Amino acid sequence: MDEDKNNFTYILKKRGGELDGTTELSFELTSRLYFKKIHYNGSIFNGDAILIAALKKEVRFVNFSKRLLCTKYNTVSRYDQMMANRKMWSTYFKCVPIIDSNRDLCITIENFMTKQSVNAEKKFLFLLESYINALPRISKHIRPLNKEDASLLKEFCEMMQIQELYHTLISMINSDSFVHTITHGDATFLNIIYDGKDFYYIDFENVGTRIFFFDIFFFLYIYSENFDFSLLENYFAGFYDEKFCSLFNTLALDFKPENRLLYFLVFLFFSINITIF
Repeated sequence: MDEDKNNFTYILKKRGGELDGTTELSFELTSRLYFKKIHYNGSIFNGDAILIAALKKEVRFVNFSKRLLCTKYNTVSRYDQMMANRKMWSTYFKCVPIIDSNRDLCITIENFMTKQSVNAEKKFLFLLESYINALPRISKHIRPLNKEDASLLKEFCEMMQIQELYHTLISMINSDSFVHTITHGDATFLNIIYDGKDFYYIDFENVGTRIFFFDIFFFLYIYSENFDFSLLENYFAGFYDEKFCSLFNTLALDFKPENRLLYFLVFLFFSINITIF
């Protein structure tokens, strides 16, 4: 088969089946597939597995022997969006570097980081430290609630049965304590990897501007929802107060331990009402 620099053609092989000719990449694929070769820039990227990432949006291939990860995006606009998000995030935070990319083919190649076992608290503390170090350099703005936002907050308080906290939360959100900055948007246990030496962020689809402590509480919330409540319990018990004080201090703000629940409720409000971001 001749190599074609203008077409990104995959040879797919079903698990346990015979090689079934040459197939153009389909983003409708739902079954697990193996591929034999990828033609990229006239050279051949040999991989060992195919990983379906965001269905209909991208597919990731891994070459385990060379420790390379190849990501194919379904459209140029999707490629541009992911590259812009990555560039924005990597300005302030540590990411796995891209070693090659091609916009025409909508692909990127980067080092494949084997995920090493490390407990969740170490990842959470890394997340906190990375924000403490980055916040002084990140552009920030205050985003007060408008009337529509205030109405959503009232509904939120009613849903949570905390109507008595409505005015307190309004005041807190509209104060300069709640500046908005760049955030990862999906800083979970699985999207912070450790290679045995350093921590790195991956998956930049949801990078955007949010309340500055969004990622911190998102990590706690998602971990408690999928694994256990230990980290969230530690937060409410004050184990991380010193780190949170440092986080707030980077913005010349005071972290008040008595407001731990209020901070978490503000996060929940913003996480539910994503249109406010």
